[in-house]
Amino acid sequence: MAKLRRIRGMRVILPFLLLSEARAPVRHVRRRERAEASESRAVLLRALAERDPELHEHTVDVAVLARRVAARIGCDGRTRATIALAAELHDVGKVAIPDLILRKPGPLDPHEAAVMRRHAEIGEAMVLESPGLVAAAA
Repeated sequence: MAKLRRIRGMRVILPFLLLSEARAPVRHVRRRERAEASESRAVLLRALAERDPELHEHTVDVAVLARRVAARIGCDGRTRATIALAAELHDVGKVAIPDLILRKPGPLDPHEAAVMRRHAEIGEAMVLESPGLVAAAA
């Protein structure tokens, strides 16, 4: 009978040990995912800044404004960060838009407007390439 109690005692303790051991790799994976997301974000924003410095400034301004609005309406910190990230990346697809259209001083003709509207789809596809940035594309 003593062995049976010992085994039962281990059954009670074992799940807690396994759970605590399982959490360590999960934390490590989450940390790595956050680092990868940060790197992906930095690469995308750098590409945008190299393509068009004014557009990059615009995305930074939009992100600051979006974070303030999110805070004002009571979003928690994680939600504010996701909203700011989405705002930063909202125009990243414009790196694929030809200069003649992107920098055209006057109104766009229907074909040019259709090309310009594709920047949202292009940007979404770029963001979805990084699993850590998927929340920003949602």
